[in-house]
Amino acid sequence: MAKDIAQYHKKNKKIFPVLIGEKVTLKTIVEDEFYEKYYQWLRHIEVIDGIGEEENMSVEEIIQMHNEWREDPSNLTLGIYDNETGKPVGDINLMDSEDFEKGPEIAIMIGERGKGFGKEALKLMIDYAFNSIKVSQINLDVYKDNPAANLYQKIGFKINGERKDPENGRDEYKMILTKKEWKEINKDKK
Repeated sequence: MAKDIAQYHKKNKKIFPVLIGEKVTLKTIVEDEFYEKYYQWLRHIEVIDGIGEEENMSVEEIIQMHNEWREDPSNLTLGIYDNETGKPVGDINLMDSEDFEKGPEIAIMIGERGKGFGKEALKLMIDYAFNSIKVSQINLDVYKDNPAANLYQKIGFKINGERKDPENGRDEYKMILTKKEWKEINKDKK
């Protein structure tokens, strides 16, 4: 297992970045409004379908989960906020994972869909991972029937394998994106 995120946090004393795009800002989660929204998002059918199961978590359990993620040196979790309203629209995680030998895993949950927030948030975090954390590869798992699989491919992820989710039997892709591929895709965009 790669320990890219843990090494990054040790070097940077667990200081979280603020990443600003045109539509969204990625930053540390601290306010109660985020957790109330997260509670609501976990009840959206699209979110439930994307994560593979219904999460019957209380607001207190959501706060505890995010606090654990914030304290975990192998995890970088940021809230995704709409630049226009300042309201939370999701979260994004970059974490060291036992599921992948090389590079961290990325995961995103968007509660406010269809506005391009997820695409921009992914690009901001990917760019940060490659250019600031200096990872060489980013990985993810996504259900084959999840519309996000198409988004990941448009961003540049390549299918690296398939498997059945051991918890629910659904088919999922294992996907990777290398720093070299990311640079090639984005060479004209700087």
